[in-house]
Amino acid sequence: MVVMEQAGSEERRRQEQLHKRARMNGKTFQDCLAEVKLRIREHANEQEEQARGQEVQTQEQARKHEELAQQE
Repeated sequence: MVVMEQAGSEERRRQEQLHKRARMNGKTFQDCLAEVKLRIREHANEQEEQARGQEVQTQEQARKHEELAQQE
């Protein structure tokens, strides 16, 4: 129960900070929210690219091991 209250107050504090920053920068809250969503999307895309790169590396390693096994 206390944890949920803390999370709620934490979220309210974050929202208030966003509103305050938005007013200071002359932006609306919606502008700030759009920027945050864009950053989240960009971060997710970067992670997806890294995952794809790791998958390709894993496939290449598996292929090399298979070729070595066939040569023996």
